[in-house]
Amino acid sequence: MVDNEPLTAESTTILFEPDASKGNTSPFQPAGTVDEQGNYTLLTKGKAGAPLGWYRVVVTAVAEPPEHPKLPGKKSTRPVAQSLLPAKYGQTKTSGLAIEVVERPAPGAYDLKLSRK
Repeated sequence: MVDNEPLTAESTTILFEPDASKGNTSPFQPAGTVDEQGNYTLLTKGKAGAPLGWYRVVVTAVAEPPEHPKLPGKKSTRPVAQSLLPAKYGQTKTSGLAIEVVERPAPGAYDLKLSRK
């Protein structure tokens, strides 16, 4: 959720980085994408889910890059995709997002609440 609205961009990627400072020394980084309702599903080594433990979370999403027509006599340039989220969510050190994967999570335990600010 971003400002209480589901984030449904197809480009959205969620990455769980094991948090060694909280005892998670797993070598795996579960990652996933979101569906049309903004729900995410993680995969670890091609299997659904994530190993138990604490994770720092990274979320990225970009808008479709704009089309730039090639002008006669001009070198074509690559359009840059615009991020749909503040840059802080793209790095584990600044995202402020952390989740503990447990055997029996409470409802909503893995919900991510982000802000555009």
